[in-house]
Amino acid sequence: MLPICAVDEWGFVDEFQSYSVSHDDGSKSLVAEKIPQLSIALQKYSPLVRGFNKYTSSLSNFLSQSVDVMVINPNLKKAQVDKAKILEVAFQHGLRDLAYLSTVNLGDAVERLFKLQKEFRKLLGHFFDERTLQSLESQEQDMLNSVWSLWYAFAFHPERILQQPRQECLTGIYKAFNEIRKALRKELKAFSTDEIEVKIHSEEIAWDDRPGLWLTIDGKHMLDVYAFFEDVVRVIRRAIHKVEEPALRNHIIETNWPFIAIVPLVRGKSLNMEAWRLNTLILSVGDKEEELNWWNFMTQSIQQESFTELKLALWDVPRLKTGAKLLQSIAISSMLTAHIRDITNLPETDEQGETLLRQYFEGLTVHISTSYQAVLDSVGEIGNYIAMVKDINERPNLINVMEGLVFLKNIILPKSGIENGLSMTLEEMIEWANKLEEGHNSALIIYSLWVSDVLDEINA
Repeated sequence: MLPICAVDEWGFVDEFQSYSVSHDDGSKSLVAEKIPQLSIALQKYSPLVRGFNKYTSSLSNFLSQSVDVMVINPNLKKAQVDKAKILEVAFQHGLRDLAYLSTVNLGDAVERLFKLQKEFRKLLGHFFDERTLQSLESQEQDMLNSVWSLWYAFAFHPERILQQPRQECLTGIYKAFNEIRKALRKELKAFSTDEIEVKIHSEEIAWDDRPGLWLTIDGKHMLDVYAFFEDVVRVIRRAIHKVEEPALRNHIIETNWPFIAIVPLVRGKSLNMEAWRLNTLILSVGDKEEELNWWNFMTQSIQQESFTELKLALWDVPRLKTGAKLLQSIAISSMLTAHIRDITNLPETDEQGETLLRQYFEGLTVHISTSYQAVLDSVGEIGNYIAMVKDINERPNLINVMEGLVFLKNIILPKSGIENGLSMTLEEMIEWANKLEEGHNSALIIYSLWVSDVLDEINA
């Protein structure tokens, strides 16, 4: 599939081969060690090859699964037929009900076509006329989207009689997506208050080369903005579930909104170029009132290019970074200790397994000790600043920060010292993990008060 110059002349590598070759005894030959050097040209094409393989794999799965559906579904075209009985007979003849699975795999092909086109354009696009390449990409996307809409109608609604199948099926998908958008806009408008404004900011801007849905939550106080996040997610989830059929709902959001980014703003500006980023599929599957997992509450850094396109303002104040460091360091400590807490959910193991777990645990404590020291350093930095403030009584937010730091240190102080690194038993570490979880909430409040003091000082 690739130009011959991308494969070495001796045939040691090709576009589908692994670069690591070893003998049965674990040793590596001289030739194996030279393979990465021999395949330098090939490595450039690896993303394209992976994209091609994933795309064709999805299509292959769909084509093999579609046969059973094409045999079964014509017998279901009459509304009064007993579907369960027909499927029972089909099963006796070796056929399976693959309507949902085949539709999912064809949907995966639609998703993967975009990535394949992107990698092709990146590596080989300069060999083609731009308008010709754009035309080809549009034809491929339109064709595959049309096939998906037709297949969905045939797989799930074989009883329907369509005069203009392609147009009617595509229109049905557009209407379903528009229903989600209208419901979301309506709910967000009703959801906003005088203190907090929530709105759709963009549906075109990309993150990791894929466009998605961007929202902003803007409020006067950071804590109020953060408190609204979970409620906003519930609103989005309810809007998405306006489309009741899972296969159609999942395809619509994966095609149009593969991710949802919610940007917190304080007084109209971003504090740190970060956003909550959610895979939209987690809001589509399951119950529409399902709770989020803890990791969904962690913000991520927005790519500079994306943030520029969003045209959002940034609070570029050095003192804000001091408070952000505290929140970040305690979040890292909390995640590391929570990971250790999860180890207790593993099934019982033998002596060798316990030895491996103990070694793994000891390795993690080094990272935990480092992150905890970063927490203490951040607390000290904030404390040093407060000690230098002369008009402290005129800055109530700073007084609350000072009280919060004392409370935080009492919460997160481990039983064992950290002079020579943390030395805790697993049981002590689990207990400390619970305390750090509480400490993270306390640090969020401290950071919010710190932000309010900084912005009040700027606006004074």
